[in-house]
Amino acid sequence: MNVPPLDSSPILRRRSFLRGVAGAVGLSLTATATAAEPASTPLGSVVIEGAKEAVVGENDVVYIAATDGFAIVDVSDPTAPSLITEQRTILADEENGPLKSIADVKVAGDRLLVAGPAYPKSGESYLNAIVVYDVSDPSDPGRIGWKETEMLHHNVFIRDGVAYLTGQGLQENPLVMIDVETVAELGRWSIVDVNSSWSSVPSALWILHDLWIQDGVAYLAYWDGGTWMVDVSDPANPTLITRVRGRPPSALAGLADANETEMNRALFEQPGNDHYLTVNDDTTLLGIGREAEDVQPTDPQAGPGGIELFDISQPTQPTSRSQIDAPTLPESDPWSTAHNFEIVGNRLYASWFAGGVGLFDVSDPASPAEIQAWRDPKTTSFWTAQAVRPGEFFIASSWVNPNTDTVGGAGKKSGARLYTFPEPPLETQRRTPTERTTTTEMGGPGFGLTGTVIACGIGAWHSLRNRR
Repeated sequence: MNVPPLDSSPILRRRSFLRGVAGAVGLSLTATATAAEPASTPLGSVVIEGAKEAVVGENDVVYIAATDGFAIVDVSDPTAPSLITEQRTILADEENGPLKSIADVKVAGDRLLVAGPAYPKSGESYLNAIVVYDVSDPSDPGRIGWKETEMLHHNVFIRDGVAYLTGQGLQENPLVMIDVETVAELGRWSIVDVNSSWSSVPSALWILHDLWIQDGVAYLAYWDGGTWMVDVSDPANPTLITRVRGRPPSALAGLADANETEMNRALFEQPGNDHYLTVNDDTTLLGIGREAEDVQPTDPQAGPGGIELFDISQPTQPTSRSQIDAPTLPESDPWSTAHNFEIVGNRLYASWFAGGVGLFDVSDPASPAEIQAWRDPKTTSFWTAQAVRPGEFFIASSWVNPNTDTVGGAGKKSGARLYTFPEPPLETQRRTPTERTTTTEMGGPGFGLTGTVIACGIGAWHSLRNRR
């Protein structure tokens, strides 16, 4: 069943235009090193056409959403990441197939979840579906089931045999839970269940954009609707734990009759824009990223969105501890903004689109400090950053190369790559927050250090990742 194409909306067309502007700005920048030390470079990279989200599985294997399929990459040698296999034209034999516009994949143990479309095109027939693969042998992924759905799939999650879907395009923007093996629906939850007033707010302002599931709790990013924590230990009976932050429906209901300019400002500028979120290993720290643009330059609160850190050691009383701001680029590039990230141990791995990637020490959440950073907006725009071997290296996917691709829109980009980056040892000295300003377009203090693996054990880290 088809739902309305996202790119048919004037709001989303505006977004594509802004991305194009961001790309034009990025092309004018020159990559330079800090005066403190020489420029560093990624350890390695591999071309993955159409790359979007990347997630790390067991044994240094990375799974990548690739717009018209997915790719699997071996990064056991970070200096020479290599393609293991890829599958394109998924469900090509089904009505309205193949599956298109795949922006997200997730892996849990030997199960890979692939879903689409994220951005269907106007006037084009398309198949809405989730597909589950057995990746016990990454070189030969086997499809074990699939399910046609009624929603769009920009983001998904998989945990303990359950697929969690963001019900974009459905009336109540619900969290939808599906049994991975039987593909039967297990339950739903929406913020409308808590406050029916959300029904009077334009649904684009409170889409369920992304989610994270850990220890029976769903962390849900509802854009201007804020972030919500829901107990999903029993998917058939989800219950609200707390709302972390967000705007009240009364502040947004009046936008039902707004013109395009007003709606663009509400949709893409701060406040609001809860875009991506994740928690640390023991679920005491929650990070929430805002993907925000400067639609109206004169707005004092507009501009790039950052990552806010919350203490959730008492889940019903979340407390804001600090904010990590997005890197500032010349001309106030609107696409230096928070995108996907990960928290592992005391480190936060951040991606900022044209703003590059950054590694932060969050051992003191009230005073996060940047350890290192790298960017080259002439050739990269990063979708995510994820840990592989903490203290040694991490990966990040660049979804576009502005030198070879058009930045605007969400189509397949031939200049996309998966990068590996060096990471200093876990005991590396913290940098103070003010030292971050020394990082320029390329390089930064500490980034040239490859480091050694700490004796506490990469095996334990991989075991923890698999359980998560």
